[in-house]
This record gives sequence, structure tokens and C-alpha cells, in this order.
Amino acid sequence: MGHPTHEPDHGEVPPKSARVEDDFESHLSPTRTARNRRLSASLPFAVLSILVVATVAFGATVIRPMVVAPRSSATPVVVGDDPTVAPPVAPTAAPTAAPTAKPTTAPPAKPTAAPTAADAMNLTARLDGRKVVLTWSAYHGEDFAYYKVVRSSNKAASWPLGDGDSLDAAISDKTTLTFTDSPTAGKTWSYEVFAVKPLGAGYVVLNSTNLVTISVPASPKPTPRPTPSCGISLSATVKSGHVQLKWTKYGCDLFEDYVVVRSETNPKLDVPLPHEGTDPMTEIGDINQLTWTDHDVQRGHTYYYRVMVWNSKNFCNGGTVLAKSGVVKVTIPKAATPSPTRTATPAPAASQRG
Repeated sequence: MGHPTHEPDHGEVPPKSARVEDDFESHLSPTRTARNRRLSASLPFAVLSILVVATVAFGATVIRPMVVAPRSSATPVVVGDDPTVAPPVAPTAAPTAAPTAKPTTAPPAKPTAAPTAADAMNLTARLDGRKVVLTWSAYHGEDFAYYKVVRSSNKAASWPLGDGDSLDAAISDKTTLTFTDSPTAGKTWSYEVFAVKPLGAGYVVLNSTNLVTISVPASPKPTPRPTPSCGISLSATVKSGHVQLKWTKYGCDLFEDYVVVRSETNPKLDVPLPHEGTDPMTEIGDINQLTWTDHDVQRGHTYYYRVMVWNSKNFCNGGTVLAKSGVVKVTIPKAATPSPTRTATPAPAASQRG
């Protein structure tokens, strides 16, 4: 049985054997054969370019674009059969710029607030005679315990106390803002007030005033006290026929009475009393009464007066005379004698002539 004869169908391409393929390949034009060889040689370069593009496109954070300089021996890649058509250029992704990190800046340190005028403690000093009156403004902070008032002889003051310093006062009342000091007169002193709080076994300064310096005048020399006058003096005048006596005040102790004595015959009027012809006229118990008037006098008579300071309690011979005035002599003038009235003699009558 013979093999059936297969008539070729003009609408179908008959399969080719390997031999036919080799033959077909051998009959290709030399230009195409060379082109295929160049395509094979350029394949590694194309793969590398695709990998670079894929890496950039799918999320590399920062990739510097790789630039591969073509080697002089490399053959350009030709896509398609037409050598005049340029190969498509793969889009190059713009490199994603790495985010610029913000410079980390440390926050500025909070400045320490300088004391304001309201926080300042101001001290003033004035003289009151030979005393020093200090006045200061209040401390407004916390943890207050005392105002320490410090006086110094060195034109400086400190807390804790230094040389020449002394603590005048420790005032726990925050609202007490004045103190009066009585330093030694005739010197210059410095003062400062410190606001303190407890710290351990002592105190720490919270704030302090300015330093003030003031000179205290020296005490005046005492004026010698006058020695009290224990003597008295007496004067007398005659007025309207009466004797008016006036004496000085007794200035010593043990006064009891002023005693006024009078005599018409004894000009001495000495003590002890009574003396012959001496009469105590009055006793005055008020040390400030310094006058007396004698109404029991006669015209034409002479009288002797003396005032004595008497103390009958500290007696000797009936009493003690503490002081006595001098003797004053007074003469009462006689009344003036009226002149006799003269009778007028009538003038002789004139003669008449006829």
C-alpha cells in the first residue's frame, strides 16, 4: 500500500525541518546575521539598565543615578529589524531627595530673672537726737524667718557677723520695717538689714538692703548744775503809811516756814528767838510766797525787819534757822503839818476929797 500523497495547501506554510532551518539561516542576508550577533552582545547592558530603573521606581530611598559610559567596543542595541529606528529610551525616575533633617537646636536656657525694683530692699537712716531711726522696705519672698539688723563700726556690715559688726535686732514680724538704735555718740556707724531663713544650725541670707552710714553727734558736756541758793535777801518800801516787805526764794531742803520778825529797839534781830524786843510778826508755810505787808506801824517810828527760814522739826533750842536775810531798817515818815491859814488884811479906804 503506497503512502498517500499530500497535496500542499497554498494557504498553509509547510513545516520546516532542521535542515531546512539551517539552510534558511544560511541564506539570511549578512547584514541581518550581524545584527543578531550585536543584539546578543548588548543584552547584559540592557538587563543592567532595567535593574537600575526598577530599583529607582520601586522605592529606593536615595539612589544616585548610575552613569555607565559606553565602551568604545560596545555595539548599540537595535530594536526591530529597521536599523534606522532608535531604541526607546526607558524613563529615568527622578532621584528622590533624601529628606533634609532639621538641625536639632537645644532650647535656650531660661534666663535667671534679675531682681526687680519691687524685690529690692531699701534702707534709710535718720537722726532723732542722738538715736538712729532705721526704716526699710519689706522682703516679698518666701521662707522668711527674720530681719537681722546689723550695725558695724567698719563702714561695712555682713551676715554672718564680721569684724566690727554687732546684731542690733532680730525681727520675726515681716511687716515691722523700722528700728531705733541708740549707739555710742560721737562716732560714725554703718547699718544693713538682712532677710534670712533657717538653714541647718544657722541662717542663710535671702535678700539684703543697701548699706547706710550715719554719724552720731557727741553728747554735749553737761552744764554744771547751779548750786542752789540757800540764802535769801530782803527789801522794804513804805507805801500809804504801810511797810511792804519782799524777799528772794529759799532754794534748799527742809523748808518749813518763812518767819518775819520785827523790832523797834534791837537792830540785830538775831537767833535764837525770841530776843528781847523782837516780835515774830507772821509765819508763812508756802515756799513760793515772797511778800508781806505790815499794817501795824505808826508814823514817825523806826522799825527793823528780818526774814528767816525756819524748821521747827530739826530743832535746836526750840528750832533751827536754815537761812536768814539781812536786817532792813524802815522809818515811817510823820504826817505833814498843815501850814496856818493867813487872814488877808483889807486895804485902807481911799480918802475922799471935797
